[in-house]
Amino acid sequence: MDYRYLDRLAGCDKPRPQEHPRCVACGYDLHGSVSKRCPECGHVIDDEECQRLAREMQDKLTEIEDTLQWTPLAWKLVAAGALLQLLRLTPVLGGCADALTRVVIFLCGMGAFFIGINVFRLRAVPDWARERLKFKPDAVSSGVGLAGGPLLVAAAIIL
Repeated sequence: MDYRYLDRLAGCDKPRPQEHPRCVACGYDLHGSVSKRCPECGHVIDDEECQRLAREMQDKLTEIEDTLQWTPLAWKLVAAGALLQLLRLTPVLGGCADALTRVVIFLCGMGAFFIGINVFRLRAVPDWARERLKFKPDAVSSGVGLAGGPLLVAAAIIL
């Protein structure tokens, strides 16, 4: 049993880096195993289970990829919120200190934070599956969102 078999079941055609399949029950390395039973724990691996697991992994990758495409927006939200905060606090520029501006700054901060935190969802995905992502996460934008988002929220509430 190997991942080429799982890939065929899932309908994937992109070659994957070498990583060995593992038993879903105990995590035992199944590389080279020719039987449908785990030699460590005896768990029976049937075709339906393999297909289900392959589909679940493909669905998870698609979901993560859909959310990661928004990561470049994080630093833009932080910049927009910081600019609004600057305009709100600068009396020379009009000092528009109304509640609507605070709400917009708050929303920019929350949006940036939640976009940035999506990168951590990748930890649940095995290394070989990360190689399949079409959209690679932007670490700088994610970091700016994670750091700048809460700062904007605090500035909107406190200042």
